[in-house]
Amino acid sequence: MNVFEHLGLQADHRKGQKITQHVKHIDEVPESKKPWPMIGQVKKDGVYALVAKTNHGTAIFSRTGKHYTNLENLESEIEANKPGELMGSAVYIAELCNYECSLEELSGMVNPNRKKELTPEQLELMETTYLEYHDSLFLHEFKNGYSARPYASRYAWMRTNLPDFYIALDLYILASEEEARKFAKKCIANGEEGIVLKQYATALSDWKAGHKGYRMVKIVRGVDFDLLCVDTEEGTGKYAGKIANLHFQWKDGKIVQAMLGKGWTHDMAEDMFNNLATDSPVGKIFQVYALQESSKGLLRLPKVGELRMDKTEPDV
Repeated sequence: MNVFEHLGLQADHRKGQKITQHVKHIDEVPESKKPWPMIGQVKKDGVYALVAKTNHGTAIFSRTGKHYTNLENLESEIEANKPGELMGSAVYIAELCNYECSLEELSGMVNPNRKKELTPEQLELMETTYLEYHDSLFLHEFKNGYSARPYASRYAWMRTNLPDFYIALDLYILASEEEARKFAKKCIANGEEGIVLKQYATALSDWKAGHKGYRMVKIVRGVDFDLLCVDTEEGTGKYAGKIANLHFQWKDGKIVQAMLGKGWTHDMAEDMFNNLATDSPVGKIFQVYALQESSKGLLRLPKVGELRMDKTEPDV
């Protein structure tokens, strides 16, 4: 089941990158598309979540519309807030978070393609997984792929329809790019991924599926890209029998080699190596983060982040 089937539509109602709206780094957006002030929000270090709540049930989906696994308890909790009582029928946009584990671990536990059962420790972690909400769409808007309502209106409706004990990310009005970068620096220092900026001008803050540009931009720590894995590399010595590096397609036909980063454990590296024949990372998209792009056009100190099961196309 994907999100469209859940909403009573054909599974291929909208395909690929046109299911949701996307976010672009502020440095890639021309100045003419950054009219200040803008609305700022903390960018949580979580997994993108579409919470589709209808009269016939609630389910949580990825950016590409796939149904997440192992979130039955969270879905049941949301479903208990019946439409017309506390939480109305709509598609709510949120970050799935858990600060008891790494993003890579959380992403793996809810992967729509996961077949392996959770360990007892992971089952405990799922009990502490929660959602932080930041946007909402009426069901017909999500189905149509467009909302003419400005972001402030969508946010206000969401706040009105969420139970008081649910978390909605606060809004900050930022007057300039300098102010936005100071706010982002403060958020990053507090352990957050960065900030997301949304248009304050009502005519530019509509929602459009597939759009990646001025409507929503980000300022995040370092640089990161979602890249296609093209090869794997086994470790040596005590790292034999474990994946040490993944190779990624990069600009101008170049290849970036990146080691597994923070959040990837030795057990996870060994599990990846042991399952190369049946569940290879090759052909999949991963977040790759680095300090910066180097003068030679590569990435400086790149590390492999989460498996981007919510992406169908790489950034490069």
